[in-house]
Amino acid sequence: RVIGESARDAIIMLDYNGNICYWNKAAEEMFGYKEEEVIGRNLYGLITPNSLGEKHVEAFSRFQETGKLTTLAGRTLEVPAKKRDGTEFIMEMSLSAAKIGGKWHAIGIIRDITDRKQMEKKLKEKIDELERYKKLTVGRELRMIELKQRIKELEEEIRKLQEEKKT
Repeated sequence: RVIGESARDAIIMLDYNGNICYWNKAAEEMFGYKEEEVIGRNLYGLITPNSLGEKHVEAFSRFQETGKLTTLAGRTLEVPAKKRDGTEFIMEMSLSAAKIGGKWHAIGIIRDITDRKQMEKKLKEKIDELERYKKLTVGRELRMIELKQRIKELEEEIRKLQEEKKT
């Protein structure tokens, strides 16, 4: 509990029925709910956007049957979530399972990656912009090479014409 309370990432634990049984301070700050408001409540109506609720319920049903988080355990996922005020954001979530009192519990360690995703988007836009400039620059350089070659050819023709005039 001490580790969970000092963690900067949100840590949420769900009991066998999908109800919240642990909610740290970072989760309070991230989602806008106090621990006493969420303990015993189902996670999916609380922080899962309506568009994903059904998928989460199906996945948790499989977890109840098998104690396995299918292929999600041990992986870090980027999924949408919603705050108390309805604001949606992208969270990075790592899942694991633990057997407590003979029943499986799901543990999620969550980080709000909204700022990182925005920075990645800006970085991608800048990279795309640089690629466009690179293509323009390379295109101009190739055109300059062609023009220089054509100038040399014309200079050679002029030189030949001048020699012919002399003779």
